[in-house]
Amino acid sequence: DLCRALGILLDNAIEAMSEQEDRTIDILICKLDKGTSFMIRNKVHDGMNIADIWTSGYSTKGPGRGLGLPSYRKIVDAYPQAMAFTSLKNEWFVQELRIEEC
Repeated sequence: DLCRALGILLDNAIEAMSEQEDRTIDILICKLDKGTSFMIRNKVHDGMNIADIWTSGYSTKGPGRGLGLPSYRKIVDAYPQAMAFTSLKNEWFVQELRIEEC
């Protein structure tokens, strides 16, 4: 499930780069005091509505898409020690997955 969750985030970031001039993706894996944090960020285009990204079928890339992030949310929700954080800061779309040690 961890590989699938991270794969969804990375796939989305890579696909978003096809529309950007700045094709930078930052990946950070950090050991925390009581767990691990995985952070992926990429530049985003104007018009992205962060409130809609969890809706099945919502996509900025056209019809027949938009299943990845709802699937990601289901995976994260299945594990009480996992937490997902999403933000949009200065044209950067940031996804963080934190997993606390059991």
